[in-house]
Amino acid sequence: MDDAIRSLYTQGMRYIRTIDANLARLSEGLRVIEDVCRFELSNDTLTHATKAIRNELKAASQSFSRLELVNARSTGTDVRANATAPARESLTDLITANAKRATEACRSLEECTHHHAFSDIRYRIYDLEQSIWHALARAPLTGPGIYVVSDSPAHLIDCAKKDYVPIVQYRNKGATKSDIFNECLPLAKELRAMDVIFIVNDHMDIAIGVGADGVHVGQDDIPTPQIRACLGHTKLIGRTTHTLGQGQAAARDGADYVSVGPIWETPSKPGRPGIGVDYLKNAHQLPIPFVAIGGINLSNINEISIHNPPLIGAIRSTMDIERLWKSFKNN
Repeated sequence: MDDAIRSLYTQGMRYIRTIDANLARLSEGLRVIEDVCRFELSNDTLTHATKAIRNELKAASQSFSRLELVNARSTGTDVRANATAPARESLTDLITANAKRATEACRSLEECTHHHAFSDIRYRIYDLEQSIWHALARAPLTGPGIYVVSDSPAHLIDCAKKDYVPIVQYRNKGATKSDIFNECLPLAKELRAMDVIFIVNDHMDIAIGVGADGVHVGQDDIPTPQIRACLGHTKLIGRTTHTLGQGQAAARDGADYVSVGPIWETPSKPGRPGIGVDYLKNAHQLPIPFVAIGGINLSNINEISIHNPPLIGAIRSTMDIERLWKSFKNN
């Protein structure tokens, strides 16, 4: 044992029970967080980040004698021994409670040991919790389901009531920005009370101004990193893509999802020929969700369903989305 560790250990002996308890508390809190990231969020990056902090804790714990720590325990005199763990009402409550538990344990260890490693761990947990909240706040696009695109607020609200519609987009290429803003402001307020993601097409500033969940942009719009800098980390960014290469580039740049299409020519994008299904066949190679879109209807839904996209796009407000959904689900 070198002089630095010997000095640290000698100081720590004064608080050995406190050190033991907080090493356990810190380890347990991190384990819960790691399990949430791994099993509930299925987030590989956050899981590995938590594991790395746990490894750092393991290294710092080696400064102390395991035998001395274990022998210092006295559950019989611990006034909180066998206390029942409080019930957590939600996943976010579980994350918050265990992040607080872990950082508070770090602070106690810092005070008792003056070991800088526990300060480093505390700040890494702060960053980790922020990343987890970013992941939670950016609502996941899980499927299967229908992504409804319309210039009718009433139609979007009606569709949002369907449990197979996780996301809706307001898209109106012919309106002024002022008109779009005035339609989206009350629309966003109403959709916030519903379990649906609200996306504004093209206009990042309007998405920010009305409090939408994100923005969908085209290939010719400003780069995703610049959009992210303005939107922040808790909003979704979707990007239109016509090839697998464009989809892969969008994912690398930080898009949360992409549209794959238009599969067939559609009146909503005059002059844009359909790209067919070749890209769709390979779209599952993308590391982010995608929505198959463009000219999809009851007569051709079978050609889309066989490729099992997470989401399909319904663009026309006159479309019978319930029949479309049943056809998609049953194929």
